[in-house]
Amino acid sequence: FSYKQQQRPELKILKELKKNKIKFIMLAGFMKILSKRFINKFEGKIVNIHPSLLPKYKGLHTHKKVLINIKQGSL
Repeated sequence: FSYKQQQRPELKILKELKKNKIKFIMLAGFMKILSKRFINKFEGKIVNIHPSLLPKYKGLHTHKKVLINIKQGSL
């Protein structure tokens, strides 16, 4: 959803989470910025899995970069 118009989609998501009695949220590749309002509803109950291995392997395609470095002997 669009960051500029995030309130409506977030309300839909919150409604579904409440309806299904979701207690914890795991974000994996969500790639959107959640509002403070959304985060406050699940304070301490959100885990964000980041695809990079910081600081050496920043950004996307982390595993591909690691495999290339292993192949080149520069891990």
